[in-house]
Amino acid sequence: MRRPTFARSRRPVLLGAALCLSLGVLTSVEAPGVAHAVQAAQDSLPLTTSPAFTPNINPSGTGVVYAIGKVGPNVYVGGSFTNLSPHNAPGNPTAVTNVAAFNATTGAIVKTFTPNVNNTVWAVLPGPTPGTVYVGGSFTTINGTTSHLALLDSTTGAVVPGWTSPRFDGAVNRLVLANGRLLVGGWFTVVGGQSHKGLVSLNPSTGAVTPYIPSAMSFTGHHNYDVNCTAGTNCANGAVGVKSLDVSPDGTRLMVVGNFTSVGGTPRDQIAMVDLTPSGASLDPNWATQGYTSPCKPASFDSYTRDVQFSPDGSYFVVVTTGGGGPTALNTDGTRSLCDSAARFETSDTGVDIQPTWGDWTGNDSFWSVSVTGTAIYAGGHERWVNNSTGSDTAQEGAVPRPGIVALDPENGLPFAWNPGRNPRGQGAYAILATPGGLWVGSDTDYLGYFQDFRAKIAYWPLAGGEVPPPNEIGALPGTVYLLGTAGSPSVIQPVGWDGAATPTVGSQQSRFDASNVRGAFEVDGNLYYGTSSGGLFVAPYDGTTVGPSTVVDPYDDPYWSDKSTGSGTIKYRGTKSSFYSEIPALTSTFYTNGRVYYTLTGDTHMHYRYFETDDGVMGSQEFTVDDGNDWSHIAGAFLSDATLYFASAGDGNLMAVPFVDGRPSGTPTLADTSMDWSSHGAIVIGGSQVPTNQRPVASFTASCPTPDASCIADGSASTDADGSIVSYKWVWGDGTTTTTTGSTTSHDYAIGGDYTVTLTVTDDGGAVGSSSQMVTYTSTTAPAIAFRDAAGFDGATASPHVTIPATVEAGDELVLFESYVSTSITTSPPAGWTQVATATANNLSTVLYSKTAAAADAGSTVTTSLSASARSSLVVAAYANAAPTVEAAKSLSETNSATHVSPTLLGLSPGSYALTWWGDKSTTNSNWTAPAGVTTRSAVYGSGGGAVSALLVDSGGAIAGNYGGLAATTNVTSGSEVSWTVALANAG
Repeated sequence: MRRPTFARSRRPVLLGAALCLSLGVLTSVEAPGVAHAVQAAQDSLPLTTSPAFTPNINPSGTGVVYAIGKVGPNVYVGGSFTNLSPHNAPGNPTAVTNVAAFNATTGAIVKTFTPNVNNTVWAVLPGPTPGTVYVGGSFTTINGTTSHLALLDSTTGAVVPGWTSPRFDGAVNRLVLANGRLLVGGWFTVVGGQSHKGLVSLNPSTGAVTPYIPSAMSFTGHHNYDVNCTAGTNCANGAVGVKSLDVSPDGTRLMVVGNFTSVGGTPRDQIAMVDLTPSGASLDPNWATQGYTSPCKPASFDSYTRDVQFSPDGSYFVVVTTGGGGPTALNTDGTRSLCDSAARFETSDTGVDIQPTWGDWTGNDSFWSVSVTGTAIYAGGHERWVNNSTGSDTAQEGAVPRPGIVALDPENGLPFAWNPGRNPRGQGAYAILATPGGLWVGSDTDYLGYFQDFRAKIAYWPLAGGEVPPPNEIGALPGTVYLLGTAGSPSVIQPVGWDGAATPTVGSQQSRFDASNVRGAFEVDGNLYYGTSSGGLFVAPYDGTTVGPSTVVDPYDDPYWSDKSTGSGTIKYRGTKSSFYSEIPALTSTFYTNGRVYYTLTGDTHMHYRYFETDDGVMGSQEFTVDDGNDWSHIAGAFLSDATLYFASAGDGNLMAVPFVDGRPSGTPTLADTSMDWSSHGAIVIGGSQVPTNQRPVASFTASCPTPDASCIADGSASTDADGSIVSYKWVWGDGTTTTTTGSTTSHDYAIGGDYTVTLTVTDDGGAVGSSSQMVTYTSTTAPAIAFRDAAGFDGATASPHVTIPATVEAGDELVLFESYVSTSITTSPPAGWTQVATATANNLSTVLYSKTAAAADAGSTVTTSLSASARSSLVVAAYANAAPTVEAAKSLSETNSATHVSPTLLGLSPGSYALTWWGDKSTTNSNWTAPAGVTTRSAVYGSGGGAVSALLVDSGGAIAGNYGGLAATTNVTSGSEVSWTVALANAG
């Protein structure tokens, strides 16, 4: 059993540098995967002791860390600061400009990393390839080049060759890599000369704008300014756009929060879900909430959503906020506002007013950052308390001290006992990064604890040795039911053996524990929780025979923090008991399940519940009423066994049963047993029946990519399930792909080299899950294969032939343009920016081949050639990804009437090449091209009338090498004017 520990302080003593080294802190390479920004899965809480090795980020009092990333062995921090110094040598500073790097194990400053950034850095993210890192912010130049965003060499800080940042007209706030694209959120409206309000997609290697996020997906509209307050009065006016975003591990959903009320004209207030598909992004029409519609405090905040993070398995996400307004602020649907809160939402929920699974309020203190690890949800800010739903700058019922950082239980949102604290709290903890080895936090303050451990702006808590949260095991029949204080013997514990069907067996009474004053009881993890007639709540170990020493459950009076000043006037950190304590004398039954305590009260027809945290004894500040239609005013003890709730009728002592489904009684109670008087002050079931409600499995795996260009191998056979078996292994590979297997081993092929975070989520036979993450490095010696992007065609009589370049084209694609027109005397001029590769004529048919490397602005644009006079003409444009700008071509002419047209041959093409074949024909009646076997048709155009031209474009459909050509295409009529081209594209690698 797990002994209760509620009375002890959770503030640690200082962990020295020598111990830090012995722990092997961060000896493995850790980095978020290049496919998403989801935090690493962790199976435990970290230590509450922070090793003394992190550098000091200066100056003291004004420096701030707003962003943290990890690339290889180093941690990269961004913010507003001018120097940093070794932890034990504060007088030896290294000058930096708002971004810096240090070794994650030793804290040694990476002095070669010296980018020159002229203003605040808000975002740091590992780059698309090893040894690179993105930085974004409100800065306007980096290394002397105008930019709000750059891809840097992680060793030198120089801009990576090939990267050119588009011009942003506002700050870059947040970055994620998803499905081979860099998604950028911020306070901007124009990017690279194109309209992109709040959100844009870039090529992750070049920085070119891509059409994946359409310009029409604009995040616009002030939440409060000139909406919930009048402009020019006491009305906060903030920037509009995206404050934060995160992508689900499978790369299919993007959650966006910020200052906006509309997404592309559709109402969405401060939060939106975006669907990510291979072809493009779009607003999810089936996900909307009114949870952030309240004005809160418009005099201080134009908007108040601050951060959002998905869980490692993608099943839920958490939003944190600031906002003010207090407990009386309401949303447009009448629900309590989510200002100054952390709230969990289920990813799969749909509707027009989705409600959070739970909310945890600080009582008017801001949350700025959130990290979700599966085991815990870490929220950073300048909060004094949590579980303070009725508080407004004071500790009201349920409030417990958690200065500046808190670990919340994902099941119910209540705080775990983990409580290192940050005092002074400053403006807050702005950045949290969970890695496979621990937890990093960046802030604007210099101490952990109450002015105790000096950690200037950056701190780290290792996982090794940290607490694993309790499993929350409860009992079930068949077994022994223990009645505390029966009708005939109110001071004893009466054991009753029962299987739920046969006649119960009454055992010997236990008299060493006085149960006469017990009011309600429940059991979790071998611990007996009970209330008393005087309003006390206690916990004691109990094995079915002996009740151990009782401990008062009072996490609100933290022995370390309660007498400490919050820095807000004379207010101390001392919390306040939940109003549940005042209800204890009237309890007639209690039982625990799934992070909740359910209870009934004397004379109250309703059942109620509150969230309850077994790790530290925190009782939820909110009371919820179960509306199930039954009368619960005559209960004398109850216990839950699996999906059945048993309770004693106070009038006759009969035992009743009712199904318990989805967190509530379902249906009409029926008689379960009448052979004895079951009434008591409280009832529990333990002993031989003690079984987990379903203990979470533990995910553990190895993953490696031992051979370049070969499959990576993953083995999850070390994963365990203490109370059952593992039935599935879900592998999230970090490149936007997911594999689910029933076996523990698998393999994966990555398209490009890089560092990837692999997350394994195991599911057991009871549906519980456990997750773990680690990084793999995949080495590729070959460039990505050339791939067809799209094509388009034109046919007509004009002096300005024109064709629309497909909107799917991305910057860096190679464009090939084939022009044909009827004349040998008319001249043509290349379109601006295009290179003329070659020309060919045959019997009054002229053809020209052009090429161009696409820029972002080319997507969806029109390319026009200029003829010296009007003529029958055709254009075919095709785009190919991963192709080099060098185009090799051969031409073939025919002036002999024939319906068969044979293409020329190119010799000695290098491996990885890609071949295109184009045929052009002048014929009044040609209405059908038949392509040769073994090729893929990409475009066909047909003219009409006298002197009409037609064209056919096919390609090899994949990589080729050696000689290529001699392909025969046929037409439905003969022609004496035919030209064909064989064009080879080389791989960009």
